This record gives sequence, C-alpha cells and structure tokens, in this order.
Amino acid sequence: MAKVPASQARDNLAELISRAAYGKERIILTRRGKQLAAVVPIEDLRRLEKLQDDMDLQEARHAL
Repeated sequence: MAKVPASQARDNLAELISRAAYGKERIILTRRGKQLAAVVPIEDLRRLEKLQDDMDLQEARHAL
C-alpha cells in the first residue's frame, strides 16, 4: 500500500484518484509520518459499508 504525504497528495489528487479508481490501488495519506486517511477504490468502500451494515444487523438481532 502506497503512502503519500498530504502535501504531495494535494498537488497530485487527480493522479491518486486514477490510481485508486482504475489501478485498484489503496493509498494512505500521511502528515508528519502519521497516517490520516486513505484513497481507496469505490468497491472497497462499498465492501466496508456492507460489512458495517451486516454487523449492525447482527447487533440489532442480538439486542432483541
């Protein structure tokens, strides 16, 4: 997984978006060496959201 300083990401945002969208690359944005955020393919985000929804549903069922 590539790590890119936020200052560099600001200058190369279009390239990072393309790398994530078309190259299916996950890119971590950092500031002073600390990981802050990530640029990920939309499929990864959808997968994560589905996992969260499934976990919420399980918790709701358990609470009942």
